[in-house]
Amino acid sequence: MYEQVKKPKENKSRSVANSVIQKKSSGKRSIVFHDNTPQFVITDNRSSTIQKARFEKPNQALSRHVSQLQEREKIISHDDAKREWLKLNKPTYTVSGKYKTDHVLDTITQSTARQASIERFKQDGKPDQASARWNLMTWTECKEDKLKNKANGSDNTGKMANVFRGKQQLTTKLSNIKSRTVTPVSLTFNESKQYEHEVLRKSNGEKIYIQFQVAAETKDTIYGVGEWKVKDKEADIYHYGANPAANEMKAEYRKWIVDGEDIIRPA
Repeated sequence: MYEQVKKPKENKSRSVANSVIQKKSSGKRSIVFHDNTPQFVITDNRSSTIQKARFEKPNQALSRHVSQLQEREKIISHDDAKREWLKLNKPTYTVSGKYKTDHVLDTITQSTARQASIERFKQDGKPDQASARWNLMTWTECKEDKLKNKANGSDNTGKMANVFRGKQQLTTKLSNIKSRTVTPVSLTFNESKQYEHEVLRKSNGEKIYIQFQVAAETKDTIYGVGEWKVKDKEADIYHYGANPAANEMKAEYRKWIVDGEDIIRPA
């Protein structure tokens, strides 16, 4: 009723090979595909649920190093912030009206410097202030255009940042400026009989005796101080001042994007 069909003969060498593989695999069959190229490896182990695909570049150490460097926001130091902003936004200088009225004369003889200091002393209300608050006054023949040229051509290493009354300021070193300084000194009535002096009055009518000591003319380094509009690329010379001992940048200007040790751009 049923036709008998002959079973095809199995290849003996293949049968033997299969039996060897099955014994070595401890009853669990594993299939492994290998690509002979050195860049691509895929492993499929059916005894587990893990499948791996890995692409390896020739320089594996460099690849791992680069992958670890990621851009991030960082608060950088005051020194670094000043340096990076000066490189990124080199400021153009202006000279304020106060600088011109408080510091510039056509000529700075002893007489002109002394007279200008007396007028400024009275205008600033100094007679009503304690003598400890009387500052020396500096006068120069360095006009606005010359001063701007010096400032715009100055090296960044001669610039210091500071914060005054919540505003970012920049102090700029200006070399070889011809100037005179005048120092007001309070005298007693008896001392006033011995020294040249000016008699001024306080707002209450009280007399005070002031000697205005005029220093010899010098060519020296001065420090121009004024507001620094960091993002607008502007800096103002408002007056002369002392060079700050250390840089100080407002917090908003210290936020930068870094990549490892590299400072990339403002945050």
